[in-house]
Amino acid sequence: MGGELCPEGWRIPTAEEWALLKVFHTNDLKNLDFWLSNNNYTNSTNFNLCASGYYNDSTKRFEELYGYAAFWSFETSSSTLIPGACFSHTCPYVEIKDIRRTDAVSVRCVSMD
Repeated sequence: MGGELCPEGWRIPTAEEWALLKVFHTNDLKNLDFWLSNNNYTNSTNFNLCASGYYNDSTKRFEELYGYAAFWSFETSSSTLIPGACFSHTCPYVEIKDIRRTDAVSVRCVSMD
């Protein structure tokens, strides 16, 4: 699970695994330096979430570089949409949203141990 995106022994999390982060306020996940503004970010979980934006294939532009982060989930279907974990500087919790396969978002690998 994870294919060519992760090194050996690591994999892409599922949407269900990303949803487990809903128990945390995103302030506890966010890096203190890489967001539009520090809204009491603590990174107390050491998750070290950095804003990275995404590439919108429809507009052919990178968008929300310092105010948003989105990550692929492991998905075996050939659907044009894949559930992903989305974090915004304006939303206090992770959102699981459908992401178009043609857009580009970040990858986060988790250990298989």
